[in-house]
This record gives sequence, structure tokens and C-alpha cells, in this order.
Amino acid sequence: METYGRYDLRCANIAAALGDLFCESEENEQALQVYEEAIAIYSAKLGDHHLTTLDCKTRIAKMQEKHEEYDKAIRLYYDVISMRKALSGSKHLGVAEALFLMSKALEKKGSVEQAIKEMKRSLKIYRETLNDTDPKVATCVDEIAKMYTKAGDVEKASAILEEVVKLRAATLGVNHEEVASSLLDLATALETTEEYEKALKALKKAFSIFSNLENEKSQNATEALERIAMCYQSMGQGDKAITTLVGVLRSRKEVLGDKDRQVAVTFMKMGTLLREEGHHQKALRCMKHSLSIYVAEGKDMKDVAKIAEVMHEMALIHQSKRALLDACKVLKQEVAIRQKMGKSELPQVVKTLNLLGITELNLKNNRSALKHFMEALAICEKRPGM
Repeated sequence: METYGRYDLRCANIAAALGDLFCESEENEQALQVYEEAIAIYSAKLGDHHLTTLDCKTRIAKMQEKHEEYDKAIRLYYDVISMRKALSGSKHLGVAEALFLMSKALEKKGSVEQAIKEMKRSLKIYRETLNDTDPKVATCVDEIAKMYTKAGDVEKASAILEEVVKLRAATLGVNHEEVASSLLDLATALETTEEYEKALKALKKAFSIFSNLENEKSQNATEALERIAMCYQSMGQGDKAITTLVGVLRSRKEVLGDKDRQVAVTFMKMGTLLREEGHHQKALRCMKHSLSIYVAEGKDMKDVAKIAEVMHEMALIHQSKRALLDACKVLKQEVAIRQKMGKSELPQVVKTLNLLGITELNLKNNRSALKHFMEALAICEKRPGM
């Protein structure tokens, strides 16, 4: 500044570059400050309408989004859009890009309906200026589908996501990772509307793509296979779900080792499925495997919470077997663990105490049952509305 003067463009360029560095290092306040210094110079020397000024305004708007100052960011994006329209016309790609950014800011603010409108305007420009095979078109369509999902219109989101899959397949090839990701999004929307046959078809395609691109035991392929198992479960095809989950378990044990937490999660899911299908002994063995991993590897409260969850499932298995004494023993252990975890677990403590009381009643232990019911009632009275 001493050499060139405060309002020299070279100083503005340096300030803008510093802003980028601060932004990369997550020093947001410093980035905002130097961006604002740069924009003051650009506006004074080049004018508010110049592309360099507008570019710097866009950077500031992005930083304001990071600070969750959505109204400020939206106003700045709107300013950029208006200027770009005046400079280059309403169908310029710069207008489409700014509309896209403003739409995302509106979505973060919670104005989803308005966000959809702006994203559709961006999409219209991209389609008219480029063509449907351009990746930006597929990205816009994908964002619109996600917004409809957020707005609760899952049926419309599903229809749009089918278009996203076709666009990305046409643009990137049918075996591209982004096609697989879009298929997973489509499956999620279809599962929400209980269209499980279609969801299963999408999941199988995604699994096939991930298997071809990586291998059948890769994380992406294994997660897709796990979702296939859960889809079978939702369709009431328990045996197929169990068989599929066996494949998930084998892959995770081979890749991650026998003691990994993901293996424990898979054992627990397998145990739940086996219980629902009436295979009680196998279910109990799976839960014991899961419990042993969490006990051995447990290092934080998340692991303790998982131990309590597994014990609850074990109690349900014992109940299904009519091994009520074993069920009571495990439920008491679960209550003791959850009580040590703090107030956030009290709702689950109440549920478990009630289940314990019912189990004691079935054993004709009326006094013990009454004691557990009274404990649950006492917690509820201390925490009204729970």
C-alpha cells in the first residue's frame, strides 16, 4: 500500500489472494475482512458492475454462508445476479452459476420452496445454453430432487432422481461412480414411498457398478449390499435378507478384521433379523459376538450405548425363547448401564423397566414387577412430558 497507494488494483489483487488463503485455512473472519477491502478497491476503480468486482462479491457471499449469515449472502448473490444479467443477458452461464449458489443459500436458510424455484431457473439456463449431457445439468436436477425430498414431496423427488440417473449415465457412462451414487439416492426416495421392488433394482445396479469399479468387498459395494439386505427385510423376505447380510459380514471381517466395530454392527443386524425369523439360537450367538467386540474395543460412551442396545436385543431373544429368567437378568444389566449414562438415557430406562416388569409378571413375580413399574413411574413424574 505504501508503494502503490491504498486504492491501487494491485493491492486489491493481493487482498483477494490473501482472502483465498485465509479461506483455505478456515480463518473465516480474516478472509471476510480482506475480501471486503478488495471489493472496496474494485468497486472504486472498476465499478460495481465489473466481473472482477462481482467475482469478489461471490467470494464474500460464500464466506457469509460459512458464518450462517444467510440473509446477507442471499442479498449479495441477488446483487451479483442482477449485475450479470445487465452485463451479459439473462441466459449467461454466470447468471446460472449465481442462481445455483443463491438457491443453495436459500436451502440452508430453510426457504426450500424458493430454493427450488431459483434452482429451476439455473437449470433452464444451463439446458438452453449447454445441453442435457453437460454435468452441470445433471447436478442441478439432482439438487432439485434433494430439495423436493427435504420439502417432503418424495414422489416428485423419485421421478426427478430417475432423470438424474439417466443424465449421468448418458454423460459419464453407465458404470460411473456418480451414477451409482445417484442410484443410491433414488433407492432412498423409493424406500420412503415403500416402492421396495424399484428400490431393490436400483440398489442392485449400484452394487454392480461399485463391484466393477472397485471390488465386491470395497466399502461402497459392501454398504450397497447391506442396503439390499435391509430392503429385503422391508419386503418381508427375511431369508434373503439374512443370506445377503452373511455376504456383508464376510466382506467386513475379511477387510476390517474380526474385532472391528463395523463387524459388531453387522453381527447385531444379523441377530435382529434371525430373531425376527425365529432362529433364536443363531440370533443369540450373533449378539454375543457383537457384545464381545464392543466390550473389548469399548473406549467411549458410543460403545457403552451400543453395549446397552445389544443387551436389549439379547433380552428380546430370551423372551422369544421363553427363557424369562435370562431375559430378566439381561434387562437388569441394561438398566444399570443406561442409568450410568446420564439423563439422556432416561426415556429408554423407563421403557426397559416396563419391559422388565412385564417379564417379571409372566414369571409370577408380582412384587418385583410392581417395583420396576414404580421405578419407571417415579422417573416419569420427575420428568413430565417425557
